[in-house]
Amino acid sequence: MTKYKHIYFSMNFGLTHGHVHVSICKDWSEALKSIIAKEKRKAKKSGWLDFYLDIQEYVSSSNGFGLTVKRKINGVIYYAMFLTEFDKNKPYHHAVLAHECLHLCQFHLPDFTNRDEEHEFEAYTHTHLMTQFYEKAL
Repeated sequence: MTKYKHIYFSMNFGLTHGHVHVSICKDWSEALKSIIAKEKRKAKKSGWLDFYLDIQEYVSSSNGFGLTVKRKINGVIYYAMFLTEFDKNKPYHHAVLAHECLHLCQFHLPDFTNRDEEHEFEAYTHTHLMTQFYEKAL
């Protein structure tokens, strides 16, 4: 079984601009505190710090195995995905990952295409997100 203290990485949407920050940690509140501390130490400030400060209370009060968050701050859209753990040998973990990646597609793609008419674009984006996750988390 794969155990994580805290894994944190970024994924992109492929053909469209935008990034998703991914955090795998049993305690999302502690994960956010760690991420915020790192963001505060960066010499070049970005909107990610404002994003994490904005979602801190919401994420800390959430429970479950996975959570995807979207916020628009100062005209920029930010995304984050939180998982409590990921064990490649547990089918349920793959199902939750697919569920959260679907939410990312639901949140992001309407700005670029009509999801009711164009299905392949969403399928490729979903596959791109899942593939990046596997490459970075395993």
